[in-house]
Amino acid sequence: MEITIKWRFILGIDISKLRLDLCLLDRKTGQMLHKQVKNTPGNFVHIGEWLPGQGAAPSQSVLVSEHTGRYGEHLLRWTTTEGCPHGVVKTTALAKVSFEHHRKTDALDASQLAEYGDRFSDRLRLTEAPTPAVGQTKRLQSKRRKIVGNRAALKSKRTEADTHAVDMSRLTEMWSQQIQLLTQHIDELEQTMDALIRQDPVLWQRHQTMKTAPGIGRIRSNALLNSTCCSMLCSN
Repeated sequence: MEITIKWRFILGIDISKLRLDLCLLDRKTGQMLHKQVKNTPGNFVHIGEWLPGQGAAPSQSVLVSEHTGRYGEHLLRWTTTEGCPHGVVKTTALAKVSFEHHRKTDALDASQLAEYGDRFSDRLRLTEAPTPAVGQTKRLQSKRRKIVGNRAALKSKRTEADTHAVDMSRLTEMWSQQIQLLTQHIDELEQTMDALIRQDPVLWQRHQTMKTAPGIGRIRSNALLNSTCCSMLCSN
């Protein structure tokens, strides 16, 4: 869904681990107002109270923030639940409106996000929080990828053990035990992801569609599914 000129108010939000810096831009008057709230779900209600107090009706307002990973997950969940229009943009988006400044601050980033929303409102797309199944599948896929990398490193060490002049038998045995354990963990993660995908109708349909492509099996389709879900979280 594309955002049009109907959005009179643009709320730029710079997200950090501990706080949110807000900049409310009134596109009609050009006025900018700033506010800061803690980045916790319990404090997001202050955003919902502050906006109407500034004359920013929900039907005329849109939030713009950068894709910041887990630091922005709770905010996106809140805006989705509350029905607040929220556009999440890539971290490279601000390059289109930023300028060199020796005193770069979070408040400045928030104002630039508001400016980006103003100048490129026709390119913004509303973003909603992924379903719990999508979010959990993403985390499990990331963990699986790391474990697979660790297992590959151990396999490489075990393969090269014969090249050493010293007795490597005990180390080789230990590496084999670790490889076996990591393989069990990988299998468990894959089974958990399969169960999550089956529980979500949208994920299951996409998963089945991907598997119809030549050379795409269960593991590769899970990875591709995770990639497509991630790409839906931000635009521009």
